Amino acid sequence: MWWVAEEKRKVSDALKRATTMYHHERQKTNGGMSAQAVADVIEKDTGVKVSGRTIQDEVKNRNVGTSPLRRGPEGHIPDHSYRDLCLDFIRSFQVAAKRWQ
Repeated sequence: MWWVAEEKRKVSDALKRATTMYHHERQKTNGGMSAQAVADVIEKDTGVKVSGRTIQDEVKNRNVGTSPLRRGPEGHIPDHSYRDLCLDFIRSFQVAAKRWQ
């Protein structure tokens, strides 16, 4: 499954590069390349297809040069509950380790 992580890294790096490039292009006085032109350059260089609309949205939301957000809903475990859960796991692991000694 290492190839899945490698593919995610390639996509993430391509999106970072695309948003950075498009952001710099927008700051040019003549307007620079369009988002679709940037997407075409990125696809040619990296082999990763990034949507021009995605590039525009990420730059508009000020996510320039950052990794894309993870998919799915955010977790809703409060900090104190998560801490307690971790402490309980550690305690049970320690108890189990003492039994096997």
